[in-house]
Amino acid sequence: MMEREQPLNRRPAGRPTTRRAVGVAAALLTATVTVGTAVPATAAPAKAGSKVCTINDQRITAISGLAATSSGYAVINNTGGGSMSVYQLDSSCQVTNVVTDPNTPRDPEDLAATSDGSMWVADFGDKDKSRDTIALWKFSSGNSQATLYRMKYPSGAGPVDARSLLMQPNGTPVVVTYQAGAGKVFVPTGKLSADSPTPLKAAGSIPLTATGTPGSPIGQIGQRVFTGGAVSPDGKRAVLRTYTDAYEWDVTGGDVAKSITAGKPRRTALPNETGSGESITYTKDSSSFLTVGDTENIQSPSQIVKYTPSTQSAPTKAAPSAAGKATSDGGGLFSGNISLSDITTLVVAVGIAGLLLVIVGVVGIRRSRRRGPPDDGRKRGNDPNPRGPAPRRSGTPQSDDVETAYIPRVTDSAPSERRASTLRGEAPPRSRRHAAPADDDADTEVFGRITDSTPPPRNAPPPRGAPHRNVPPPPPRNAPPPSRNAPPPPPRNVPPPAEPMRRPPRRSEPEPPPYRSGRGAPQDEGRREIDWLDDLR
Repeated sequence: MMEREQPLNRRPAGRPTTRRAVGVAAALLTATVTVGTAVPATAAPAKAGSKVCTINDQRITAISGLAATSSGYAVINNTGGGSMSVYQLDSSCQVTNVVTDPNTPRDPEDLAATSDGSMWVADFGDKDKSRDTIALWKFSSGNSQATLYRMKYPSGAGPVDARSLLMQPNGTPVVVTYQAGAGKVFVPTGKLSADSPTPLKAAGSIPLTATGTPGSPIGQIGQRVFTGGAVSPDGKRAVLRTYTDAYEWDVTGGDVAKSITAGKPRRTALPNETGSGESITYTKDSSSFLTVGDTENIQSPSQIVKYTPSTQSAPTKAAPSAAGKATSDGGGLFSGNISLSDITTLVVAVGIAGLLLVIVGVVGIRRSRRRGPPDDGRKRGNDPNPRGPAPRRSGTPQSDDVETAYIPRVTDSAPSERRASTLRGEAPPRSRRHAAPADDDADTEVFGRITDSTPPPRNAPPPRGAPHRNVPPPPPRNAPPPSRNAPPPPPRNVPPPAEPMRRPPRRSEPEPPPYRSGRGAPQDEGRREIDWLDDLR
């Protein structure tokens, strides 16, 4: 029966190849990374604001709070250490007055002004998460001495870093935390007291998503953390800002905390501000935003910039955008603006891809071992150079088994052959060490070591480095020193005297017995003994 000829390099049907599995793994990795790098589109165009004035005072380089006053502006300088100071500026950003309290703040992060002319400094910063309480400084109008109020987070909620202060029209502060993805809102449980810390309670949270607005100093994370806030002078609106955007809410019933946690905000882009944008406030007529950046790390003067609030609502979900726009806006996983969620997505993607590659490798190795090389359609018997594993042999040893079969016969039969030749009166076989080298080199080496180990000559000198037998042993450690009249020690390395050659003793022959005549005389017995000795010689 003729076999059906198969095409060359044909693989069995129904078995996926390793290359195909690797392609699937690469496609999954690409899809996972693509999902992780998607950047939401902006809801409003990123339009730059208009410059108001430049602050050239060398004392003011790290602005973290801004407020509008009847005569101009007020700012705080967060340089760390020193006393608590509030700088008052005119409309051209020139310093006109400095209100100072001798006490030292921890980390002032925001500034708010109320209708009675008071200035409130939010000493909320806690980058190390080590503060038990946070502080609120109040500078009353015309008074340089500040009143210090302390507040404490509820159990399990702190310590936490916070940088935004919203002062309600009734004088109640609202604290918003500096946390990526969602800012938590806290309000005091009662009236502020200068004698003891006032407990805070949670009022909700505000979710944030990446917007793609350029200008964040810390990448996409800067688009999802709140850095400052303000309430309009008329009390009808409230705003919170990130490093790149501003979110504005309408205030209902004078409750700012409920409005920003339950209402829908409007987003205004604040692109490419000078320094890191950490401050925002309203103009005195509540019609525009005013912002200023912290320029301590770029050695450049700060600028107050005005923005017109947007009327478009902020998107509640992230919408996909084109790759080119994501790159131009400064977002994306490989653009340097990497957030914590992006890092998590990348780690998960790499882990999944690595697991898939390991599974593919194990499956491919097992199948290749089981299948062997591909069959090209030729019979093994007709192929002069067959490929693949050789057929298993059975029965008698073949030509390549001669050495394996011969070794046990030689080692097992040699003693019996020597015994048989001795019984037949023949000469025993020659020793293995005189025979020609055989394939069993292990036996040859063993016999060679046994038969070739001859003792050295009797009068041979000792080997180099070995002590001479006539050298006296070294004296003991605690032996007394030799006296001056003691005889000198014998010289070392002197060969021993040669022993005189002795003549071997002559063999003694038995003396003949005394002579006697007659049969059975002693001389006859002695003659027979001599003849027996001659036979032995």
